[in-house]
Amino acid sequence: SDAFKEADVILIVGTPFDFRMGYGRRISDEATLIQIDQSYATVGKNRDISLGLAGDPGAEVARIPLTRADGRPALPRGSAVTSDGRYAVISGGPAVEPFSGENGHVYVIELRSRRVVGTVTGVGNGPYNLALVTR
Repeated sequence: SDAFKEADVILIVGTPFDFRMGYGRRISDEATLIQIDQSYATVGKNRDISLGLAGDPGAEVARIPLTRADGRPALPRGSAVTSDGRYAVISGGPAVEPFSGENGHVYVIELRSRRVVGTVTGVGNGPYNLALVTR
């Protein structure tokens, strides 16, 4: 939750600002906040946002193929964009037993080329929320 307080830009895809997100209170008021959700009624509910998009939250994420080491789909869940707009970071992975296992992945995508340029493994089970902090 400290990352949400310190991030410059936060992209929330398919997750409402409900109890899971502390109703948006854990996010810095200074951050540029972008929210994408299927329901226009959800976008900006409980929290002021910088930009809201209503539509299929997986549409743009799905255009960049993300696969796990075993070749199966990565199941994108959370996302963030660097403050310079150069990279997106997408979390994903299976929500499988044992649920205490560290089998999630984080993919670093260069947005201009739409290529995965880095992968971090072992980051939880079905990880959702991400925030990027520049120091």
